[in-house]
Amino acid sequence: MTEKKHKIYNVKDYIDYPKAQNSISKLLEKYPDGVSDEIIAKALNISEEEVEEIYQSAIEKIKAKLGV
Repeated sequence: MTEKKHKIYNVKDYIDYPKAQNSISKLLEKYPDGVSDEIIAKALNISEEEVEEIYQSAIEKIKAKLGV
């Protein structure tokens, strides 16, 4: 695992997005209404397809917990 990936997974506020000082808190301040999948993918060093897969998986887990 690269150092950046290690930080992304283990440092609470770290993302790989220098425009937001590599801080998820700063990114949220800069974009309070949210960001595109492209920015999420860049910040987490994953593909946009992986972002979509994670999103869909989260939605399915929420639906299962709600009994939907």
